[in-house]
Amino acid sequence: MCLDILNEEVRHTEGEGYKVVRRFRHGYQTNLYRVFLKEGEWVSDPNDGMAKGYVAGGSYQTGFHIWDTLDGARDWMAIDQMVVRVAYREVVATGYQGANLKNHYPVTVARKIKVLEEVG
Repeated sequence: MCLDILNEEVRHTEGEGYKVVRRFRHGYQTNLYRVFLKEGEWVSDPNDGMAKGYVAGGSYQTGFHIWDTLDGARDWMAIDQMVVRVAYREVVATGYQGANLKNHYPVTVARKIKVLEEVG
């Protein structure tokens, strides 16, 4: 998952949003890094900021891609996935991600996330 449009500056360092995950018996797993998440626990980007994401006209540090809107997360979600609400901090980039050919939704890329609750 990479940003399609990169904002020029980051205007916030923490917040809340939505993450698409797979549910397992004792938690959740992210799609790209296959990081295991448990509700209420902070988890760091396993790349430790060493990798870069690339978009036309720029690059950004990798991290967890968090949808700013529930609609964006739900458009991205596949049949075997679900959405959780997360808290995030250490934002490295913001921009827009295309969930399909018609829509681009705002996305925040952050180094740390914590699952707050299941949304469905």
